[in-house]
Amino acid sequence: MLNFHDSIASPIFENKKIEEGMKKRLEILSNYYEKTVEIRELIYSYTKLKVIKDDVIDALCLAVTGMLGYKNGFKTIPENPMKDSRGMFMQMIYAGHV
Repeated sequence: MLNFHDSIASPIFENKKIEEGMKKRLEILSNYYEKTVEIRELIYSYTKLKVIKDDVIDALCLAVTGMLGYKNGFKTIPENPMKDSRGMFMQMIYAGHV
């Protein structure tokens, strides 16, 4: 995951499965989605969600990316992706103009 706050992309080096990594990701997501704090409270208070916190955070990241991309348009890396043997584009998609 990249941190795009203040228009400067920087990687998050902390592992997504450790508390520091989860905390950092939730902090960044809270800049783009106001209900992130509520979601954090849910995943830390329900026993069944505690064991899959990183998966819930991944899902939240994808949802926020989709929301921002829908609103601002999507971009891809590479800009003009090629297709694999099954016809699938070989690309990474991200929200543009965040």
